[in-house]
Amino acid sequence: MDTELMVIPERAGYGFWLLWVMATLLGFAVSLLLVEIGEQPQAGPLQGLLGGLCVGAAQALVLRDRLYGARRWLWACGLAWSLMGFASIGAVGWYVPRSDGGALLTRCTFGLLFGASGGVLLGVMQWVVLRRQVTLARLWLVLSPLVWAISLALGWVAGGVLRSQTGLFLGEALGLGLTWLLVAILTGWALAGMLDG
Repeated sequence: MDTELMVIPERAGYGFWLLWVMATLLGFAVSLLLVEIGEQPQAGPLQGLLGGLCVGAAQALVLRDRLYGARRWLWACGLAWSLMGFASIGAVGWYVPRSDGGALLTRCTFGLLFGASGGVLLGVMQWVVLRRQVTLARLWLVLSPLVWAISLALGWVAGGVLRSQTGLFLGEALGLGLTWLLVAILTGWALAGMLDG
């Protein structure tokens, strides 16, 4: 049985959102010590598990005062990313498409599809943690795929443009950084609203 004591703050608001954004970005940055950004399909189940646990742990720290058993968020993230690694889409947060940066429409299309697919799996796993404690938790099942689809598509396109302009793989890494920044901003905003709802 989980013996965590929970103190419910008044409102999530801006402070929660800012902590969420910082924690998500820090979790992604720490994950890069364990998971190398590569080209598809290099990010498999182990990389997904390690990356998901890093991001999930950072986010769980932000959630610990708001959700009973917040550490389950950590395991939900790790399991979801690992399952993505087993699937044909791979652990989408840690790889980029195989291309020289061109074919931006293709990058956008596959970013939307793979982002939505990954967002569904991640959203379902995280919803299991939220569902009994957050009144509007069912919205997470729609918001997660939507946020991941938009963010991954924009990140992959930006990475492709930067790579084609510079000829450096670093452009792709910056595109993934943009993906994670957008995910952090949008999921933090949505989650703050849901927690206050």
